[in-house]
Amino acid sequence: MKTRIILAALWLILCSLARAQSVSMKGESLDKVQVLALVLGDVPSSRVATLVVERGITFQPKNSYLDLLKKVGADDGVITAVRVAQRPPDKPDADAAPSRDAPLDRDQILNLLLTGMDSDVLTELVSSRGIDFEPYDEYLHAYQVAGAKADVLGALRQAGQSKLGASTMTMTAHEATHPKSAAGTPPPKIVRMSGEMEATRLISQPPPDYPQVARNARVQGTVRLAAMIGTDGSVEELEVISGHALLIKSTMDAVSKWRYQPFQVNGAPAEVQTEIDVSYVLVH
Repeated sequence: MKTRIILAALWLILCSLARAQSVSMKGESLDKVQVLALVLGDVPSSRVATLVVERGITFQPKNSYLDLLKKVGADDGVITAVRVAQRPPDKPDADAAPSRDAPLDRDQILNLLLTGMDSDVLTELVSSRGIDFEPYDEYLHAYQVAGAKADVLGALRQAGQSKLGASTMTMTAHEATHPKSAAGTPPPKIVRMSGEMEATRLISQPPPDYPQVARNARVQGTVRLAAMIGTDGSVEELEVISGHALLIKSTMDAVSKWRYQPFQVNGAPAEVQTEIDVSYVLVH
């Protein structure tokens, strides 16, 4: 059994090394909540393991966390990937004691849940300190599985309202371009989803061409786009958030052809508002 796990780990590492390309989709290292959300989501175990090894993790996996992953269905491949995944050398462990007044991050909240902190105390802590992230639905689901009560989840939603203000304006503008049909059918629900989670739902991903002018100028880097994914999984809207001007057109042309698994909420089709990162790396 141990031999099989070691071989699985080596295979995962070799796969991640073999995927180094001129254009890559690698994102930032995953934290505890993101890994847990992937396991809980409709993502194949092999894909979760590959993402963990490719991107690395921001934390030192402890037994209590590994036990939680096993409890929610993580297989040996995922557990092994978490054990062997690399952590950024300059990234402090999320278990380190935070500043007393600093907003709570995703991992700190999960750590407090795993230690069994009283629900009322955690609710008050979230309300007084705030949070430094947007409480996407997949994160709230992960917290619920870890033991968060309704009052904690409510406090997280409330703490994230200020961060969601700009998104509410965007959604209102989008809804204005999607009026009710003549029959009175309301427009589809819009769900906000993190880029990491939506990337796992890709079913077709033609890579962008690396513009020759950008190669000649030795330009590389990441283009970040705001995207609206339609109910059929097609990319309906794209807006540039950041990126080098020489890389934007090729990125927009390619991403507009991407296709995702259609998303549903309670059986009803939903549009997904997300962000997409496309990275360009010169091969020396």
